[in-house]
Amino acid sequence: MLRNAPAKDQIEDLMRFKGVGIWTASIFVMSSDMLSDVFAYGDATLIKVIKQTYKLDDKTIDDNLEMILSNWSPYTTLVCKALWHYNDTVLNQTLNRI
Repeated sequence: MLRNAPAKDQIEDLMRFKGVGIWTASIFVMSSDMLSDVFAYGDATLIKVIKQTYKLDDKTIDDNLEMILSNWSPYTTLVCKALWHYNDTVLNQTLNRI
């Protein structure tokens, strides 16, 4: 049963459906279990905030992403939700003031 499986297995099972990729499956698992240890690969907002926070560019993000994510474990989903919130509130409000 999908509900009782580890997050990684849930993502793999969901990706078996036509049209469901890593991002969609990850978001589904993250939405159904806030305490999962999942990163939404392919999420442009998360990559943008990580690059800004860690002062990385397009060339260095790929080399550093897995190390950064390992530091977030086992709270990766919670960190992602915090970064989305930070982007939606702090970053967007700052841009709107300019």
